[in-house]
Amino acid sequence: MKKAVIIFSFLILLWGCASSEIGERKDEVSLAKLYVPQVNLKVLETHCWLNVMPGGEARFNVSGKVEILNSLKYDFKTLELKEVDVQQSGKLIYSIVPTVIALDTLINSKTVAFSTVRGLGLVPNFNPEKNVSLKLIFEEGSERFSFLIENLKVEKIY
Repeated sequence: MKKAVIIFSFLILLWGCASSEIGERKDEVSLAKLYVPQVNLKVLETHCWLNVMPGGEARFNVSGKVEILNSLKYDFKTLELKEVDVQQSGKLIYSIVPTVIALDTLINSKTVAFSTVRGLGLVPNFNPEKNVSLKLIFEEGSERFSFLIENLKVEKIY
């Protein structure tokens, strides 16, 4: 009987602490800031540069090296880098089909390098003074996965 009284008292205490008021959240969450990477990888190096050497028109280049790690969502051995989207201030500037070279495949990962090779002509909405983000888009069969690398400085090569 004593146990029943203690349990009943505990339940009343919990019930009294519950709130039935429906409220509105005052803090807003920016969806632009929420990004969950779909590919498990390590960024080993990335380079973004503007080739402004004399003798030709300025060209924008990107290159990098990433280690794709094992995941239950995909088979890292068959996952392929198909596209690199260059974004600036939240807007798409370039969508690149990069040259990709497989460098190393281990038991739980593979390393690939990617590049634009010859560079891209400049577009009006690209500002080389501002940082860029690279969205790496991978495919495995009909499935697409992505990884975002943010806040990369655009170097100038003279």
